[in-house]
Amino acid sequence: MGPGAAGNFSRCLDTCYAGPGLCAVCRHAPGGHGGAGGAAGRPAGVGAGGKAALRAGLAEGALPYNAAEAEAELARWQAAGYPACHHSADYRAAYHPAYRVLHRHYTHLLSLLETIDGALAAQERVLLAIEGGAASGKTTLSRELSELYPDSAVFHADDFFLRPEQRTPERFAQPGGNMDRERLEAEVLVPLRRGEAAVYRPFDCGTMTLRPPVTVRPARLNIVEGAYSLHPSLEKYYDLSVFLDVTPETQRRRILSRNGVEWGQRFFERWIPLETAYFQETATVARCTLRLKEDV
Repeated sequence: MGPGAAGNFSRCLDTCYAGPGLCAVCRHAPGGHGGAGGAAGRPAGVGAGGKAALRAGLAEGALPYNAAEAEAELARWQAAGYPACHHSADYRAAYHPAYRVLHRHYTHLLSLLETIDGALAAQERVLLAIEGGAASGKTTLSRELSELYPDSAVFHADDFFLRPEQRTPERFAQPGGNMDRERLEAEVLVPLRRGEAAVYRPFDCGTMTLRPPVTVRPARLNIVEGAYSLHPSLEKYYDLSVFLDVTPETQRRRILSRNGVEWGQRFFERWIPLETAYFQETATVARCTLRLKEDV
C-alpha cells in the first residue's frame, strides 16, 4: 500500500461509494468497486455489506491497495463503530457534490418540482392547474405541493360546481360545462393574475347554495386543482399545468373506498363519462405542460 496509502484507503471508503463519476483517490468509477454507491456518503450497505463490497473490489484487483493493509483499515473502521464517511477534499473540489435524502413517494414528482422551481425562479408568481380524472390524486398532490412550498394557495374546482338553476341540458352538453368556469375565472383567476386577492363563495353540496365569501391573498405558487380547471377558456391564465393519469381499475377502487357504492355508481354512470368526453374533446392531456403517470 505504501506510505500514506492507509489514509488514502480511508478516503476511498468515502469517495468510491458516495456518488457518480470517478473516485478522486483511486480514479475508479463507483460501479467498478464491486457495488453501488451508498446514500449520503456512507458505504453501500454500511458495515458488513460495505466491507463485502470493498473486499470484492480488492479481490478483483479493482482497487490499487494491499489486501492485508486494507483489512487492517477495515478493522479500525469496524472498531470505531462504522462512523459515517465524508467526501474527501479532492472529491469535493472535483465534483461539488450535493445530496439530499428523498422519500421514494416523491420521486415521480421530480419533473414537476423541477418545472415549478424553474418558473418560480423566473417570475414573481406562478399559477398551476392540476387536471385529471376523478380519484387521480389531484387534491392529494395539491396538498403535498402546499406543504413543499409554504408560500402557496390552493383552490378547488369542486368549490365551483354549478348551482341548480345552471344545470340545464344545454350546459351539460358543453365540454366541461358542468363546472362554473365563468365564476372561477372572474373570482379567482383574473384577480390572481393581477396580483390581487381572490374573493369567492365556495359551493356547498349539502345545501346546493354558495357559502359566505372567502378571501385568499395571491401567493408565489397558486394551485387550482380539479377536472375542468384547464378549460380552453381558462388556459391563458396559467403558467403551468399537469395532468394526472389513473388506470380505470385504480380509479374504481379509490372511488368505492372514498365515496361508497351508492355515490360511486353516480361517478361511474354520470361524472366520469362527462370528464372523459371533456378530456377527449378539448385535448386536455396534450395541452398540459406535464403528464404524470399513476404513482404505483
